[in-house]
Amino acid sequence: MLAAERVLKEAREWVGKTFAAGQSAQCANFVRHVFKAVAVEVGSASKPDDAYLIPGEAIAPSYANSFAGNDVGHKIVIISDLRPGDVVMFKNTYGSWPDGVITHVGIYEGNGYFIHRPTSARPVERGSMSGFWASSFSQGRRPYAYAAETKPASKQFTLKKFSHGLKRTVVSGDLLPAGTHPTVSEDTWMELQNMDGKIKIFLNGDKHVIHIPYDLKKGVYTITSEASTIKMSDDA
Repeated sequence: MLAAERVLKEAREWVGKTFAAGQSAQCANFVRHVFKAVAVEVGSASKPDDAYLIPGEAIAPSYANSFAGNDVGHKIVIISDLRPGDVVMFKNTYGSWPDGVITHVGIYEGNGYFIHRPTSARPVERGSMSGFWASSFSQGRRPYAYAAETKPASKQFTLKKFSHGLKRTVVSGDLLPAGTHPTVSEDTWMELQNMDGKIKIFLNGDKHVIHIPYDLKKGVYTITSEASTIKMSDDA
């Protein structure tokens, strides 16, 4: 099992359970507990991204902003680019801090949800990355420990659609990394029945681009809408 999968499995097992009952400001300690429990290294930012907003404030691993540094992991600033297992941080969720100060942290579960320790009076729970949490989202971090276990994506990817009986299927020839990539396809949608994700192909200026919300592994997937053969490259 990959590092991100182990982290997510451990986090899910905490949902509905109490972590540090009655103690305030435990969101970061919960996240660090999850990583430590599955032996995945996650560092502490020596200079958090929001440090300039709060000069003189202490810097410590128990603070939510301790994950917000390039010495911790790859930075993600768009919610749709998050992957399961990423650390997610939120700004101005309580108190009267300057705008932009990171005050809460959790672990992204995927499909628009994250797992976190919300307050001293509530157990660990799932939160939806919408509404309040979407508006409070500051950034995500993908720990460098994950990168060592990630299969490098090839430069050329192909999605091939064909019919098998009455069932339409799509084949991914190699790992397709989450994100937006240019394509040479027609404008269309493909909805995958496995997981809860969608692959969207749309027109961006004069370029066709494909957006996938999670890494699509090699394999055959049933689709529920029309799609043509798609040839794509991650070249800019």
